Amino acid sequence: MKFKSSHDLALSALQKMNFSLPGEAPSARDTEYLQEQWEEIHAELVDSSIAYWDVDDIPMAVFGRCAWLLAVNAAQGFGALPIVLQAIGQPTAEAASDAIKAHLQRHVAQNATYEPLPIETY
Repeated sequence: MKFKSSHDLALSALQKMNFSLPGEAPSARDTEYLQEQWEEIHAELVDSSIAYWDVDDIPMAVFGRCAWLLAVNAAQGFGALPIVLQAIGQPTAEAASDAIKAHLQRHVAQNATYEPLPIETY
């Protein structure tokens, strides 16, 4: 199975928001911000039993959906929400996020042999 990193995910999300063009290097600040956003999103996905992969080892089978999910969550801050919603075909960020999560849930259901990530106890 092939994987991509959270850095790759941040770059893809920036492209989906039309914030950077392919081959163009975005600022380190923007990339770091999106990687931090991804850590939060990933934690929520794990808590919801939607993500079974590590935060920095994103399977290619879900990479595109994760990039869209990150773009939806970050688009407002980049002034790109209308662009992202139009591309996804959803009326609101919440509807777009729910639709993407539903696709990820179907992936998990079809790949039920995954090893769940350990839940930290406090």
